[in-house]
Amino acid sequence: MSLLEKMRIKGFTVALSDDDFNVTPYEQLDKPQLEFLKSHRTEIMRELRQEQSANDDYHYCDFEWESPNDIESQLPAVQSLQAEMIPEPFRAWLADVSHRMQTPGDFAAVSSIVIVGSLIGAGCSIKPKRLDDWEVIPNVWGACIGRPSTTNRK
Repeated sequence: MSLLEKMRIKGFTVALSDDDFNVTPYEQLDKPQLEFLKSHRTEIMRELRQEQSANDDYHYCDFEWESPNDIESQLPAVQSLQAEMIPEPFRAWLADVSHRMQTPGDFAAVSSIVIVGSLIGAGCSIKPKRLDDWEVIPNVWGACIGRPSTTNRK
């Protein structure tokens, strides 16, 4: 039987406190018991630290999660890209790319807009203030986002 168990059987509570330990009720300790605690301090501290380490390894939580709700996705209706919306010089090329890739026409159109924008590069700029030297070079960014397996071939 460990020293802690013996002390607890006698009705004392022993707790770790920083670099020492506390015994309650302290007032009920007699002189031989105080001497015993002083002489066995190292062993008591070791047992308390082992006990604390064992308690730290065990995490108990009595919280119970609810069942998750279904995720509802309500996307607004979006007009599909019509061939007439694409400039004539690009129409046949983008239709061919979309057909070969088996993707919506929007994907090829967005990519082509970014490509054409990169060809212009820094050769074109906008000066928002007529009497100022502030100059903005436009950058075109694009992203194509589709449902899962949008580009998977059959």
